[in-house]
Amino acid sequence: MKPIEKKFVIVAVIAAVVLSVSPYFPIIKNKLFPKNKFPSTKNVIVDKKINTIKQVLFDDCDIIVKDENGLNHKIGELGDGSVKCGMPSKYIVSDSGKYLMFADVMGGVDLWIRIFSTETGVINTFDVWGTSTLLDMEFLPNDKVVTLNGYRGTLDEQYLSLYDIPALYQDYENNLIELSGYLRVNKYKTALQLKPVKSEHGDIVRIGNTLTVYGGTIEKPVLRAEYSISKL
Repeated sequence: MKPIEKKFVIVAVIAAVVLSVSPYFPIIKNKLFPKNKFPSTKNVIVDKKINTIKQVLFDDCDIIVKDENGLNHKIGELGDGSVKCGMPSKYIVSDSGKYLMFADVMGGVDLWIRIFSTETGVINTFDVWGTSTLLDMEFLPNDKVVTLNGYRGTLDEQYLSLYDIPALYQDYENNLIELSGYLRVNKYKTALQLKPVKSEHGDIVRIGNTLTVYGGTIEKPVLRAEYSISKL
């Protein structure tokens, strides 16, 4: 190797070490120079306790939450690198600010529902729905969540479900499948009645103590279910 080439290699190695320990340019998934990271991540705190989620930001693959003090925290990343990152199709934050739930895509096609809790400080896989669609989801005042998912345009392949999120996290250690990061959610799930309507669209609306679920199309919504929130 020529002297000039040796000098170049030494400089490159030193630069890599400096950047890898810099708080302004963290290594993410073993990529030293992740695309479009620097402008947004330089003011992001990593691995610091979050008490309340006030806002959610998405920058390329980064998932960033703003806490009660206005500080930004990177909590994880979208996807698995198989598709270009962007805004998830749907995401919601609980009234308490403890939970963030969002849709994600793995393998380019599989719909994953993922959840972040300020109690654990990590993102877990809530459920995997394959090629079906998350039509809508809504947190209730008690931090339970209602989801509407299935296949568009079908009568009997859309499902309305209620999940008791606080109860799930009360026994987090036993509900966590450690190697995969999945959560055992089935015993906290309740199937809710849903009027069979061929629907291309789904909308869960929470007003006061009433939860209303619509189907049909955006132009012609059809009532599919109505519940008293205090009874859920």
